[in-house]
Amino acid sequence: TTVPGAGPPVPIGTAQSSNWSGYSAAGGPYTVVKGTFTIPTAVAGTPSRDQVAEWVGVDGTTASDPSLIQAGVDEHTDPANPAGVVVEPWWEILPATATPITSVQVSAGDQVTVTIWQVSGTSWEISLVDDTTGKAFTTPPEKYTGPGSTAEWIVEATTVCRARCRTAPLAPYSPPVTFSDLGTTGPVTSLQEISMVQGPGDVSGPSAIGPNGFQVSYTGMQFFT
Repeated sequence: TTVPGAGPPVPIGTAQSSNWSGYSAAGGPYTVVKGTFTIPTAVAGTPSRDQVAEWVGVDGTTASDPSLIQAGVDEHTDPANPAGVVVEPWWEILPATATPITSVQVSAGDQVTVTIWQVSGTSWEISLVDDTTGKAFTTPPEKYTGPGSTAEWIVEATTVCRARCRTAPLAPYSPPVTFSDLGTTGPVTSLQEISMVQGPGDVSGPSAIGPNGFQVSYTGMQFFT
């Protein structure tokens, strides 16, 4: 696999987003993407509508490409216990909503590895492994028809759909999320460093990317709502 940040230098652009922070690789087409990340904890007491998630995925970086296949972990304050934090693994292929992974229990501080690969044609599979506990989940073959033109390693303020869909405020999180063991099957011709901006300014941003990966840190106010 190609390891972004470890090969010959490629152009690195910068972008701002209201819901993503991390790195996107372009080149491809990508038929495998993988990455390992650490699970932070959302700050207890933050409004439960505030969300933070970490994931690895393929596609979805532009408005002209609504495709996205991804898997990761979500954290938010427990609505039933403001002193507690809910930590949930999931997988998703747009336009369907995220599917919880109930067979793998994960906790803040665990290290998780996500691998997404094309089996053949439009058949893809997704694996999520909690490296700390050894618990693992793999989907059966799922249909995915996206172009595979980008690969991502992201900390996100997720989209919440109730009466309407909207980007949730990013929940304050700590410690920084470390992404490592990054890999793709296709060439990386460029990288994009993405910072998340909500309200008055940056709330989450990545460090420089290198052979060992990168970190994404919360940079907003402690109780940004």
